[in-house]
Amino acid sequence: TLFRSDHLTGLPNRRALLEQLPRALAQAHGQQIMVGVLCLDLDRFKNVNDTLGHWAGDELLQALARRLPSTLRSIDLLARQGGDELIVLLTGLTDVAEATYVAQRLLVSVAEPVQLGAHTLQLTASVGMALSPHDGHDTDTLLRRADMAMYEAKTRGGDQWRRYTPDLDARLTQRVTLENRLRQAIENQVLQLHYQPQFDARSGTLVGAEALLRWTDQGQPIRPDVFIRVAEESGLIDTLGKLVMHQSLQQLKQWLPTLPPGFRLSVNLSPRQFRASSVDVDWKSFRKSCFHLHRERQF
Repeated sequence: TLFRSDHLTGLPNRRALLEQLPRALAQAHGQQIMVGVLCLDLDRFKNVNDTLGHWAGDELLQALARRLPSTLRSIDLLARQGGDELIVLLTGLTDVAEATYVAQRLLVSVAEPVQLGAHTLQLTASVGMALSPHDGHDTDTLLRRADMAMYEAKTRGGDQWRRYTPDLDARLTQRVTLENRLRQAIENQVLQLHYQPQFDARSGTLVGAEALLRWTDQGQPIRPDVFIRVAEESGLIDTLGKLVMHQSLQQLKQWLPTLPPGFRLSVNLSPRQFRASSVDVDWKSFRKSCFHLHRERQF
């Protein structure tokens, strides 16, 4: 039993889940009942660890491990997959609505405030659902498709549940392909900055510009909202942020002799960059470089 329990939460661990799920599928085979897998992942859980420390993240998981079982039926299994990901095994389902009800109750339960010392935390979760026999007949397929559905819920903003649908396979493949192409584009330095001029509305004089990142892949322009979202989800956003700052400064240096007084060049930052540990250093470096450029302009 010791080796089948999660050391932090006391919940069954992944090994226990992988033992129980095949048994549940075997028992349901040939009967008019379903087996459900719910994959639950906390939204923005990393922020808790980054701002309060890992102790807070651990205590939060322990609090949820005590709270969430009350939302389940006595025959259901709640296991910790790892990190902040939990798996719920639903057995004896006779209707999809039963699984839907559990998923909704999980979201409500997670959203209840958790008191950690002087801090009150209120998080949300993303839940993915896969049901057998409709969405798969074996352990690996159900877990993978529940995870895909969870990811879909997360990309839609979180605090919701989604059930697996066949089109998720194609969409996931497209996303992975786009991420790989974006990595290559960054390595090959093919992304470009376009500068949108800004004019004074009264005088019509040039007062600044906004740096806008653009990407053309295989002759086709990729919409910024599409590749920026992929960059945020894959962790490439920090690299893109550094690239934009570096290229902006280089361009500013080239423009320096001809810039009008008071000219301002602005760059966009993703909200995720503000939460990154390195952004403060990058931003201070950028401001320092701009200060030196301003002094060069004066003299």
